Amino acid sequence: MSGALGQAARETDGLENVLGNLRESWRLVKAKFGEPLLEPVVKSMKKLTDRIGNVDTDAILNKFRSFGEVSKGAFEKVKHVNSYIKDTAIPGLKGEITALYKTSQPLLKWMKDLGFPAIGDAIVIVVEKATALYSYIKDNWSLIGPVIAGVAATMVTL
Repeated sequence: MSGALGQAARETDGLENVLGNLRESWRLVKAKFGEPLLEPVVKSMKKLTDRIGNVDTDAILNKFRSFGEVSKGAFEKVKHVNSYIKDTAIPGLKGEITALYKTSQPLLKWMKDLGFPAIGDAIVIVVEKATALYSYIKDNWSLIGPVIAGVAATMVTL
């Protein structure tokens, strides 16, 4: 008997024994967490099973069939609208768009020839004037700086 006890004592710290103890501890932890959840989950699963078994598949199929019939009627109406747009509205709009294009040609030509170039020239003038002002202030800062500082100091004292 002492040989068996000696063998058990040697295997207590062995990897296989430690892993076996870990597996058993994990099984007990899962049981402790699962036990309070098991009853409500089983009840819910039974209810779900009963409800699935009582589903009226004929009623669902009839709803799909009636939806299909309603959809078919709506599709026919959409087809008529599509035909009207294609056969009547677009050809009518084509004439209006062509007339608008022809009428707007003088304005578009003026914008291309005079309007946009004038805007470009104005932008160039503004940039040149801003650059000149910046250069003037930078070159004369020794004179302008004290004046601005004096004005700012006066405003602070008011």
